[in-house]
Amino acid sequence: MTVIEKITYERHKTARIVIRLILPALIFICTLCILFGLYLFVINIDRQFVIGPWQVDEVAAVVFSSIFQGYIGTIFGIAGTLLIVLTFIYQVISNKKNQQEATFFKLIDYHRDNVNSISIKSYRDYRKKEYEAIQGKRAFVTYKLQIYDCLAVVKELDKKQQLTEEQIRDLAYMIIYYGIDKDWKEFTEKQFDRFPEKLINDFEKKRVDAFNRYGKNIGRTNQTILSSYYRNMYNAIKYIDESIYLSSKEKYQLIKLFRAQLSNSELAVFFFNIESFFGKKWKYIQKDNKWIKHNMIERYQLLKNLPSGYIRGFDHKHIYENEYEDDELNTDI
Repeated sequence: MTVIEKITYERHKTARIVIRLILPALIFICTLCILFGLYLFVINIDRQFVIGPWQVDEVAAVVFSSIFQGYIGTIFGIAGTLLIVLTFIYQVISNKKNQQEATFFKLIDYHRDNVNSISIKSYRDYRKKEYEAIQGKRAFVTYKLQIYDCLAVVKELDKKQQLTEEQIRDLAYMIIYYGIDKDWKEFTEKQFDRFPEKLINDFEKKRVDAFNRYGKNIGRTNQTILSSYYRNMYNAIKYIDESIYLSSKEKYQLIKLFRAQLSNSELAVFFFNIESFFGKKWKYIQKDNKWIKHNMIERYQLLKNLPSGYIRGFDHKHIYENEYEDDELNTDI
């Protein structure tokens, strides 16, 4: 942990203590002071000050005045001071919330601009020099189809069933992310070293064959665009998730706005992203060099809008316990 990270951690730790411990304690003490002051006032107001027409019991009045100034007045003064402190703290928290929400909306704008700037070539007619660019959200339809082609080849090559279903999904996404190409051999060998070497070599042969016969480049790399896309998405959601000023409900509502920006194809590709090696950071957080379960996929229902049966060959509902939109729509009124 760097010096800056340590300072940030300590500041967050102090803020958490104020919000979770000191703030409730101040509210409790303030309420107690007001109630106790009212109690003293009530039990002393019963004294009989009026003893006749235009006559007041001076002794009783002096006693009550002394009690009011010495005890009740002091207690209400303490309560007033605490109320000022509470107002200040709530104002600080409110300002912090507004700042974080404004930053989050800027991240959503950046995400939208990033998607609109995407322009790619279809992997299915890769030999053509002149082509119509696939732009914006439509690019994720192409990424999805490339994943399906990779899945089909991986399943065909894995005849001995060396890989689990999870590993097959992982490998298919890693291929469309990093790509498999002889020009990248040294780099890709490091990225795929957890998979059987023969399987990777056989896939490269299939890629070359598909390219020569059909012009399809199923092993094309897409990491330049996808890396920026998912880093921004992760950092935006993580930014809200780590907030110490927002409540769980407020966090969910904000991330729900981000979730609404995603098309079905984006969600489908995202499914394979979180099922790959990259999905670990979406499901766990690292504390003291230990990975602790913290599933943001389920916490914020990130796949809620993904329709049932949309992902070819996989039922995402059996993998992630989300409340899905199509299940809600199918519920009887």
